[in-house]
Amino acid sequence: MDADTEAARLVAGTTADDGWEPGPDIDPEGWTEWQAAAVDLLSVDTSGEIEWVPGAERIIRKGERQTWVANYGGGKTQAAVQFTVQVCKAGGRVVYVDVENDGREMAERLKPVASQWDAEQAVKDRLIYLPNLDLPAILEDEKLMDAFVRLMLATDLLVIDSLTRVLAGFGYDEDSNKDIARFMRRLPDALAASGIAVLILDNTGHDESRARGAVSKTALIEAAYAVSGGKSISEAKHGTIKLKRTRSRSGKLADYITAEAGGGDYGPLVAHEGPAPVETDKISAREKRRAELADKIRDGKQFTAQDVVDGWLVTVNTARGDLNTLVDDGVAEKIGKQDRADVYGLPA
Repeated sequence: MDADTEAARLVAGTTADDGWEPGPDIDPEGWTEWQAAAVDLLSVDTSGEIEWVPGAERIIRKGERQTWVANYGGGKTQAAVQFTVQVCKAGGRVVYVDVENDGREMAERLKPVASQWDAEQAVKDRLIYLPNLDLPAILEDEKLMDAFVRLMLATDLLVIDSLTRVLAGFGYDEDSNKDIARFMRRLPDALAASGIAVLILDNTGHDESRARGAVSKTALIEAAYAVSGGKSISEAKHGTIKLKRTRSRSGKLADYITAEAGGGDYGPLVAHEGPAPVETDKISAREKRRAELADKIRDGKQFTAQDVVDGWLVTVNTARGDLNTLVDDGVAEKIGKQDRADVYGLPA
């Protein structure tokens, strides 16, 4: 008897001999028992609204496993920091496991965002930042695991930064599909089953089109976004981080996401539909404004941030970012003070 016939016989609950073949006279009791234990898809209620992580509508759902992938400096950590503040401000709780970055550097990224959004208290109340957390040790110790589980049950979003180093901590090989699957079962899958969203930051391979290492990195999650734009921003330079969806099992997630960052001006992650534009109108307007500023400074005009605000109707942070960008480009420099405000003009 072949395996399929044996399986059919066992499920049907028959006691026929080896010559048995499935047919219309199968005893239905076995089928009925399995049917009673199965999920009746026609009875599943699909009328309710999707449960999104607070502040993350069309970005990540509760119980979803998602990866954000970029090359080094591509902007994935900056986007995750701003996303963390966004979720906290909306009332969600975030646990950020960071085995990739320096704590001081992360504080320097987070503080201006929380300050601009008036979200300092929300971050204090709803963010638990865990640098260098030894996940393997926790999962091997019953008491530590119990404490970790209790922490996770109060969490809406777990951020892991980054996958490569976490896998190394477990002694797993990022090029091994078996090791990736083993890690996913031990942590992200179990947390997602409890309704916790898991966001995993990862690095691209040489072609920058997908996460480096085993192909199952992408196959074992619900959604993935490719991140870019981080190299064009800094503390002094303003720019836009872009996240383009490369995989999704759901048609409910945004096609692409943008977030303004750098230069003292930070915006929330915003979900968009349709193909991502090569250059948004906002970016074009910013570049045009900076070009006009540069021309005026070359003609001998001097500016404070307030002058830029009055002339171009932008925020003070955006104006300061524009002027600092021109300083970085060698077009301008700080030449003095006016009412305690920096004055920018031609380099000496």
